Amino acid sequence: IIKRQGFKFSLLTYTGAAIGVFSTLFIYTQYKDLYGLYQFLFTTASLLSPFVGLSAASLAVRYHPHNQHDSSTYKGLLTLLLILTLLGSLIFLGLAGILKDTFFALFVQSGDDPLFQKYVYWAVPMAVVVTLNGMLTTYISNYGRIVVPEIAGRFWYKIGLPVLILLAVARWITIDQFVIGVMVMLVMTTCVLLGYMISLKAIDLKWPAFLKDAYRRKDMAVYGLFAILNALSGQLALRIDTLMITKMVDLTATGAYNILLFLINIMVIPSDSINRISGPIISRSLTLNDLPEVKRIY
Repeated sequence: IIKRQGFKFSLLTYTGAAIGVFSTLFIYTQYKDLYGLYQFLFTTASLLSPFVGLSAASLAVRYHPHNQHDSSTYKGLLTLLLILTLLGSLIFLGLAGILKDTFFALFVQSGDDPLFQKYVYWAVPMAVVVTLNGMLTTYISNYGRIVVPEIAGRFWYKIGLPVLILLAVARWITIDQFVIGVMVMLVMTTCVLLGYMISLKAIDLKWPAFLKDAYRRKDMAVYGLFAILNALSGQLALRIDTLMITKMVDLTATGAYNILLFLINIMVIPSDSINRISGPIISRSLTLNDLPEVKRIY
């Protein structure tokens, strides 16, 4: 499974990278401000996702093996993950509504890039959809499937984003419509992921009765807390530079920086594909105490 899905994932990603190289050389380099706006919004949404999701994506990998191999304990896991994502989203949206004047007054200054000042608010709803998509993608990976989520989550952005930028530059759509178009792509990704889960028969919405067990509640809460901190530290390490450049320079500089970053990221495609598919398999092997299988994978 690792070899097959890893090869397909790498092939698909390299195809997307080839499209991305073309877009980078002939589109993004010419319209760095719009590309920078997209990168800023998506990066901010990704940074917020550990808080919004309440560690649902991490719990999906950690506890799914129990859901498969012990029907009396963790049945209804997907229901819990959806509840956590919904609850986290409602709390996040509520806090954003209550504290928006205070927060944005501190974060947005009069001298900032005009596009940044106008569209920074879109990062809030994007964070909710990005979080849901991340949780669904992780849950699907438990079934040994990473190619279709990659198509839904990344590949068609390689086509859709350049098209939106060209339409905005040609004035066939406004920048408002450009941002809405990006949001529509995210929501369409959610629909594709849900449809794929239905085809895999991966949707089981039984009530998570295992939450009645105090030990399991504590175990999941402790793991979830550390997962949030781990995800946040990872996101900060990889994405804080995009926010800093946007805030300290402008969106054009953000676009230029991410163009160079894209070319560098091509080198890590094979390792990324292996990590995505092997994680759930290693988790399942550890749950079954199958240490020889873990050793074989490593």
